[in-house]
Amino acid sequence: MKRMAYFGLVAIGALVLSSTAQAVSFSDGGATLQGLLDGITVGPNAGASSVDVNTDQLADVADSYWELTGSGGSVSTMVIQLQNYGQGGTFGVFNGTQTVKLFDSADVVGDSVMLQLRDNGDGTWKVKVNGSNTGVNFNSSQFGFFLDTGGTMFYSDSNLNSDGQDHMVAYQGEGDSVKLPGGVPTGTWTPSEYVLAWEDAYGLTSLAEGPSTSFVGTQRDAEYSDFVVMVESVNPVPEPASLALLGLGLAGFIAHRSRKVC
Repeated sequence: MKRMAYFGLVAIGALVLSSTAQAVSFSDGGATLQGLLDGITVGPNAGASSVDVNTDQLADVADSYWELTGSGGSVSTMVIQLQNYGQGGTFGVFNGTQTVKLFDSADVVGDSVMLQLRDNGDGTWKVKVNGSNTGVNFNSSQFGFFLDTGGTMFYSDSNLNSDGQDHMVAYQGEGDSVKLPGGVPTGTWTPSEYVLAWEDAYGLTSLAEGPSTSFVGTQRDAEYSDFVVMVESVNPVPEPASLALLGLGLAGFIAHRSRKVC
């Protein structure tokens, strides 16, 4: 019985980060985004990524907020473009109402940027980009990502999107050797590196879902390849509701153990 209770706790934790929970649906079956990932893969199977864009998605509740890995009061991450957004938009990070731009339409595939957070020692974190102080202070070391299309802001936290849709899908590295654009040497796509793929269509639907009365545009679009970046040295931070679910599982596990002891 103890084993079963423990398994139940693990199962709840897995649900929080499950790739199949609330997965996005692609209008092209994921062919465009899969082709991009396959194209940067050089091993162990050249041209065939170990990541499947349909089945290896992080759950929506798991990719809303992030933190940089590392120790001490100063941590940093490198962000590199795999597919640029050339329509006058910007991409960056946010914390509450504070935003910091990392890329805009002038940047191209292969361009990279270094994001750094430095602990101010008073509960706030100074944000630096490419070594320069942005003048922005986040009120925690956690942050989300945003894509500003020039007319609409989409966030990694789907709850903040005005159309209520998930516009960013994230994938964790599985150890493939990859050759990134921009002259970057071949390296390993590690589990601490994630690809973030964005969709810029407001009120999007997939072809499988049929016509959408809320869709604005000339055609349906849900390929999640309008803007794609790889971010290194980061960890996703589950949303509070997901942590609460995990807490309930832990409480149940403790209660079960208490009954066994009694």
